[in-house]
Amino acid sequence: MRTRRIARTRAMAALTDRAPAILGVVSGATLLLGAAALVGAWATGKVPGRAAAGAPDFVASAAQAAQALGSWLIGVGFILFVTWGRRAYRDPAAAAPSASSGTSAPSGRAPPTPSRRPATPSGPSPT
Repeated sequence: MRTRRIARTRAMAALTDRAPAILGVVSGATLLLGAAALVGAWATGKVPGRAAAGAPDFVASAAQAAQALGSWLIGVGFILFVTWGRRAYRDPAAAAPSASSGTSAPSGRAPPTPSRRPATPSGPSPT
């Protein structure tokens, strides 16, 4: 059980290390395809799905699929942002994960208490 938990934690850490590169590639490809769709729409005066109607079947179907997928992704993104906002509003601890969020086994020790430093006199220090 503990070995699986350690392996899962290491796998998630490796995934988060690779995430910026993966997001960069996906974002770059999306940017290029979006720019091509925008140029095509401006050139024809039609939405990307209809602008690619005279193109080869693969291009036309890819344009229609991208247009539909974009609409779905915008809807899903909106729902996710609303859900995350409501969760953060209801539970402030949800926005800032901490070590005591219940993901690790309790150690049986009480949390450390802040130490009190003795008060120092105000004013110039004697030399």
